[in-house]
Amino acid sequence: MPPVSALSRAVCALLLVCGCVPAAWGDHRDAFIRLSKKDGRFALDVRETLPGPFAKLRPILADFAGYPAWMLKDINARPGKPGKKFFFDVTSLRYEPAGSYFSAGIRLNAFFGGDYRMDMNVLDEFAAPEPKLTTSLRKASMLVVEMSGDFRFADVPGTAETRVVFHGEARTHWVFYYLLPLSVLRENVEERVGILIDNFHGKATEKR
Repeated sequence: MPPVSALSRAVCALLLVCGCVPAAWGDHRDAFIRLSKKDGRFALDVRETLPGPFAKLRPILADFAGYPAWMLKDINARPGKPGKKFFFDVTSLRYEPAGSYFSAGIRLNAFFGGDYRMDMNVLDEFAAPEPKLTTSLRKASMLVVEMSGDFRFADVPGTAETRVVFHGEARTHWVFYYLLPLSVLRENVEERVGILIDNFHGKATEKR
């Protein structure tokens, strides 16, 4: 059995990457958010329409240093479930420009508890014909072998909106793969993604 600290980091890593998605929840119920697992991998797929053409949203998406100001709003509050906790709380988030990565402070509320830090590389290709943003786990652990995701953006023809499609995957040790019931993990991930979606919509509307 892997050390407790390694297992805790693995739990944090999977949930962190699953929680880093801009789309719409709250009053925006048209988002598709789905967590699944197969062949030793977890996968998260999100499809959503964002308010505004990509040219207007790009300054928000490209301002990595500004992410904490809008991403952390109500990030640890489960919608409609006062007193109930997520598997983990996000205690801090900062962007490290020298290494082009995000560093998040995580407090695990389930399993073994404790405070940890998770780092995710980020790379934008917003000037490309098909704009995208990619993320990847900065350092593998004995349980999380690899983790990555990409966001692809496209203007919706005939509207002033942007379509975003996200796909992310995590390959983990089999012990962790079978540790969490998918139904419970899915509920946590989809709620957290919903909060981030609402936060992005709020920020995008504020900038218009």
